[in-house]
Amino acid sequence: MPEDDPNVLLTKTQVAELLAVSRRTIDRMVTAGTGPPMVVLPSGRRRWRKLDVLAWIEEHRARPEG
Repeated sequence: MPEDDPNVLLTKTQVAELLAVSRRTIDRMVTAGTGPPMVVLPSGRRRWRKLDVLAWIEEHRARPEG
């Protein structure tokens, strides 16, 4: 699956890089339920669909006051 595919599943490291935060911040977001939606694989590993992360960023970006 190419990386530009919006359905590609990202690792915690990739999500942290995309959000410009630490991996620990991603852990805190998961615990608090405040981060982008994730998928838990049968192995128990967490992955994030790139499209969901990009949508989450758009929803949470700062809006200019006006």
